[in-house]
Amino acid sequence: MPSPESTDTWDARTYRQYADERSRPFLDLLARVDATEPAEAPSHTLLRELAESPQWTDKMEGALRGANSVFDAMVYFRILTEAGLTVDAWETTYLHVLSGQDPVLHWTSGTALRPVLAVLGDADAQAFTSQYAGLLRVAYPADSAGRVILAFRRVFAVARREERV
Repeated sequence: MPSPESTDTWDARTYRQYADERSRPFLDLLARVDATEPAEAPSHTLLRELAESPQWTDKMEGALRGANSVFDAMVYFRILTEAGLTVDAWETTYLHVLSGQDPVLHWTSGTALRPVLAVLGDADAQAFTSQYAGLLRVAYPADSAGRVILAFRRVFAVARREERV
């Protein structure tokens, strides 16, 4: 994955993969950051725990981002109001209804799982994915209708500069 400092290929999804970059001045990133943070969700805690287990930790090469790469809405509110902006900030949790074979694995395979698999060879990636899928099945059992509910936290902030009269 390209570094967030590579401006020609930089995007918000890449930025969040680099925990050490989260200290960048927020105002420089405001237009670019998509503030989602499922780090406390079982999908992500299980991923971190598995990756940090003795079997996998030596192979991760910094693939995991920090556990809390998105701040609470109050932090964004304070940063933006201190910059002289009028701010509306809030958090919400969406309940995504998923179905199919290993739906949470499928969900994370497009985001959190990508940097982990990128540092593993094919055989290791298959073994890791198999172990992770088993953990997800236990953490996210299907209901009687075959649905799996995935709670997904999102932080929003809308800032505006009041016009001077």
